[in-house]
Amino acid sequence: MKRALGALTAGVVLAAATVPAMAGTAKIVWKPCAGEQPGYECGTLVLPIDRSKPGGPTFELAVNRHKATDPTHRVGVLFVNPGGPGGSGVQFAGDAEQFFSPQILERFDIIGFDPRGVAGSKPVLCDQDLVEKQQAAIYPRTATEFAQLVTVEKQLRADCRARTGPMYDHMSAVDVADDMDALRGALGEAKLNYYGISYGTLFGQMYAERYADRVRAMVIDSTVDHSLGTEAFLTSEARAVEDSFHEWVKWNQRTASSPLHGQDAVKIWDGLMAKAERDALTDADGNKVTTTKLKDEAGSMGYGPDWPRFSAWVAALNIGQKASSRAAALGEPVAEPVAASLCSDFNFSIRDFKHYQQLTAAELRNAPHVRGSHLGHAATTACLASPKATNPQHIPMLRTPNKILMLNSAHDPSTPYEWAAAIHGQNKAGTVLLSYGGWGHGVYPYTACTRSTTDNYLTALKVPAGNLHCAAQEPAGPNSDQG
Repeated sequence: MKRALGALTAGVVLAAATVPAMAGTAKIVWKPCAGEQPGYECGTLVLPIDRSKPGGPTFELAVNRHKATDPTHRVGVLFVNPGGPGGSGVQFAGDAEQFFSPQILERFDIIGFDPRGVAGSKPVLCDQDLVEKQQAAIYPRTATEFAQLVTVEKQLRADCRARTGPMYDHMSAVDVADDMDALRGALGEAKLNYYGISYGTLFGQMYAERYADRVRAMVIDSTVDHSLGTEAFLTSEARAVEDSFHEWVKWNQRTASSPLHGQDAVKIWDGLMAKAERDALTDADGNKVTTTKLKDEAGSMGYGPDWPRFSAWVAALNIGQKASSRAAALGEPVAEPVAASLCSDFNFSIRDFKHYQQLTAAELRNAPHVRGSHLGHAATTACLASPKATNPQHIPMLRTPNKILMLNSAHDPSTPYEWAAAIHGQNKAGTVLLSYGGWGHGVYPYTACTRSTTDNYLTALKVPAGNLHCAAQEPAGPNSDQG
């Protein structure tokens, strides 16, 4: 995910002393995971939906655990989250052996959990037809279409709330942070360690604000800036995707194996975008390719990055041949808890169609080739019919006993480097920033430099004396795109 609010006050930050206490400590009953995944245990933790009403409705938080492979030198628990919002921590932890180094697996119990409203933790449910209708309408061209989008957003929100129940109104990152602390207590741990990617970094920030003394070590990888107003959020997202686009252009220029090598990739792309804007662009099967599809593909290819596939798709589209587009595009109709989470954490204000046009113009100024960030645009319009956020934007206060390690790539299409720089600048006493000079989203596994720095920090609390820089490494192929 992706940042300046005018009036930011420390008053919105809840100190640990103000956090309501849990009545007793629930326990987790561990059992083999479905499919008998070796080395893992699964369980659930019963928690209140509304923490201020511990006697009210409850839900089961889905949890899994990969125990430390060297119990003698075990450090503690490492909570992990892949972002989203809507990513399954249980699934992410289930891939721990492929993601984390042997040192991390030896020293920590890897703890995955599905955040409330996600996957195994009472998921948000919505009508698929309304989801499709909403996703098809997020670029209104007239005041009438804008009014129709607002109506659809209201209908979708009401439908999701009716199908999901009270959970729908308790989906903020603060709610997730409170669940994390309840999980820590249920595990019998005095302190936790945390690794979160993308939106998972917001969960970490909220935990650090509320429970600073219960954090041993925290890594936030590809950081969400929770201090941005609507225009700053949109324009920074737009700049990030435009930057990723130009990095792709450079890759084509230096890579002889690219089908666009030696060609003017910018001119080809601009031509495709112009045709799509005239509703005149089709693929080899005669299917219309929209500007929304182009925007989505342009944003998605920067995650890994996945330059070879994107170049093949653009080249084929340009000459009318078949090629694979991204399999799981952002616009694909799926019912997920994105709006419920995002709109609980951000007040995105779009007053009317005129204001919408002003914001869209600002997107275009910052991203003339890719026409803004589809992800950022979809996020802000998703909150059109939402009530005020329960965890509104504010400058985070990160003051844990050991400094928080922040990671970010220089060219991230989703959580711009400028976001990480801003959060670090606001919290220089409590954070250290590792800047990866390359590309992609979620950078821990990218190079020996990013891995070793993170591993040494987590295992031995070797906090770098100052900010670090890890050199770019040419990607060998697409990486997983968490967050």
